[in-house]
Amino acid sequence: MLNEVAAARPVVRRARVRGALTFLPSIQALRAVAVSLVVVFHLWPSRLTGGYVGVDVFFVISGFLITDHLLRSAERGGGIRLGPFYARRVRRLLPAALLVLLVTAVATVVVVPRSLWGQFLTGVAASAVYAGNWLFAARSVDYFAADNADSPVQHYWSLGVEEQFYLVWPLLLLVLLAVAARVGVAGRRVVLAGLVLLGSVSFVVSVWWTAADQVVAYYATPTHVWEFVAGGLVAVLGLGARRAARPVLAGVAMVAGVGLVVGSAVVLDGATAFPGWVAVVPVVGAVLVIAFGYPQGSVVARVVELAPVQLVGRISYALYLWHWPVVVLAPYVLGRPLWWAEKLVVLAGLVPLAWATTRWVEDPVRRWSPRGWRSGRVVLAGVGASAVLAGAVLAPVAVTDAQVERHGSSLAGVVDRAVAGDEPCFGAAAALPGASCPGSHTVRDDYGPVEAAADTQEDFLGIRAERDDRFRRTCAVVPGLVVERCDVGRDTGGGVVVVVGDSHANHLMAPVVSLAADRGMAVVEVFLTSCRPVLPQFDSPVAREHEEPCTTWKSQVFDYVAGLDASVVITSGAAQGYRGLGEEVDAQIVSAYRATWQQWLDAGHRLLVVSDVPLWDVSVPECVEASGPSDDPCTRPRDQLVGPDLAMVAAQGVQDPRLEALDLYDAFCDPDTCHSVVGGVVTHKDTNHMTPTFAATLAPRISAAMADLGAF
Repeated sequence: MLNEVAAARPVVRRARVRGALTFLPSIQALRAVAVSLVVVFHLWPSRLTGGYVGVDVFFVISGFLITDHLLRSAERGGGIRLGPFYARRVRRLLPAALLVLLVTAVATVVVVPRSLWGQFLTGVAASAVYAGNWLFAARSVDYFAADNADSPVQHYWSLGVEEQFYLVWPLLLLVLLAVAARVGVAGRRVVLAGLVLLGSVSFVVSVWWTAADQVVAYYATPTHVWEFVAGGLVAVLGLGARRAARPVLAGVAMVAGVGLVVGSAVVLDGATAFPGWVAVVPVVGAVLVIAFGYPQGSVVARVVELAPVQLVGRISYALYLWHWPVVVLAPYVLGRPLWWAEKLVVLAGLVPLAWATTRWVEDPVRRWSPRGWRSGRVVLAGVGASAVLAGAVLAPVAVTDAQVERHGSSLAGVVDRAVAGDEPCFGAAAALPGASCPGSHTVRDDYGPVEAAADTQEDFLGIRAERDDRFRRTCAVVPGLVVERCDVGRDTGGGVVVVVGDSHANHLMAPVVSLAADRGMAVVEVFLTSCRPVLPQFDSPVAREHEEPCTTWKSQVFDYVAGLDASVVITSGAAQGYRGLGEEVDAQIVSAYRATWQQWLDAGHRLLVVSDVPLWDVSVPECVEASGPSDDPCTRPRDQLVGPDLAMVAAQGVQDPRLEALDLYDAFCDPDTCHSVVGGVVTHKDTNHMTPTFAATLAPRISAAMADLGAF
């Protein structure tokens, strides 16, 4: 039971119990520094490039205060009382956090395009149950979420990490103190040894994980545990006194500590492998500020005690909660990014908003102690409120998902007819020479920006696989290689189509699989995101092409494809990402494409080289929705979205009847203008990937090119 006392009392020597550290001006000042760095970083990321280190400072502070509180409770003879501890956390953290989430959810529904509701509101729901860090970690490894708009609750990832810490930390200390009581050793000694071991393991994990996958490591809880431990060790060692024994030394330590924190914020940037070992610098800075005690009466103390500094420290939690939703949502209200002067207004407005939240929400609820409400009841109320909010904000998502699923099912027949060439004004067919399709660039009621944003390859194939096994997709890594192979359908005499490339080959799967199913062909897909299917014979401008797994994939995939038994190899990639590199590099890329294809031609394959698609400067579904009712929403000059496609340039110079080039740009653009809606269908799901529905309508073009090659 949460209300029961879980006591673990060391039986040998008890450390001197200090007075409660409910308020330390130095802690408030450190909070003020930390939250200021984060807020300024989010408002002006190019000015204070490493301001994100403020979050790590908060982790150290939490580790110190919570460990100190729990140890003092145990050493006074009361044990570690789990019920009251969790109840205090609920009263302290949940009211303001849930209030901000609720306001953010309402604001999302009011001002944000509906195509973004799913992304934003699922973030709110995950944050309400303090699992946001894992959701954002999962999204960070989803290549097709890379173009997602910033979530207004992205900053709640750190609250998720903290709450997971609060959940486990008292249990860990209980175990360590119980061990101390059993073996007859001073409790703090066992706790010290346990935390050193835990912190060491977490630090090693942080360094390793950051090197292996920095983005996921940033959100993951295990990579930050050592930062809490650093603060906890200060408490275990009995440091961080109210009044420093040596004020001058404490003042120097405080200045040095703040210097390390602020210096990190100035020097680090988004390219830094963080947290990893680099996080040691701001963490040590925070430890220095806390560990040497408060230099009362010194010059440093007078700065620390300045009213503005203490005010920002006091409202730091609410300021942290409010600042990011305001920064993210304000541009949706204005219809444009915030100007520099407007950011100053936002900054000025955040302070009274945070003060009001602290004054009328945080403080009253924290001190609230209703009769008859034992700790367990408080905790259950908090958990219930979180669950109710999470469920409520997911309701609009469920409604939208149901609409998307309904429209997807109803459109399946239309799409299938378009694949067969029997829908002359649906999708890409409307852009064919001689097509007469009035209203081609008007959005259909059953396939607008909401449906486009939610349209995925998995859903397209999944709907059809429910009634036809030829659309069922299975994937596995090829033994001994890093190459993943996906198989769809079965060869019943038509042969095998191999699709190879990056995500821009993957978005051709809808039309290719549809064609293959009609002709008794199997499809083998070999792709890796952000890894173009071209030999690495030049210095690629794409960073991921210099990293694993792309480098190893490129060393294996070309030979692997050459060895497959294929009726035709279809290859495509994000060639628009190779724009503006200069004539010398362009020539190297063209040569590399030809060398790649020659390897496959020498293996006896027929080869269909498919162009890239227009590269937009905005998310197309968002742009279409923001344009409102329009006969031709969100157009752009062709030369703005389409540059030289070096794969097409390379193909033009290959004189081999077994190679065919298919240029798709005319399906999106006329000679002067590119359209976001063609044949009533939104063309892109983000800035550079086709919606599977529009891609499927390219099937007749792909079929004609395959026929020219003699593939069937």
